[in-house]
Amino acid sequence: MSWSTMFKPWRIWKEISSLSQRVKEKKLEGNYKGEGLKTGGVIIFGKDGSAKYAYPEFFGYELDMDDFLAAVEAVRNEEITPVSDAAAAATTNEEL
Repeated sequence: MSWSTMFKPWRIWKEISSLSQRVKEKKLEGNYKGEGLKTGGVIIFGKDGSAKYAYPEFFGYELDMDDFLAAVEAVRNEEITPVSDAAAAATTNEEL
């Protein structure tokens, strides 16, 4: 919500009403207890275990499924380059 929206009470009411309508349409339930400011999100990890993509949750907005599916497909199609024995041996020798 922008600063200009915060100074227009009718705009705030409109935003809250549309969010409430979306929650009802999706039949979502909540207990309205707890922090309230903590949000979730999605992290997509690559085959090597490192985080490749992150999509934070923005309250009131849906996840862009096209972007999400493109990221999953990119990770699915990525190749893992195996470490050669020579490179592994060199790394081990350097650490000693």
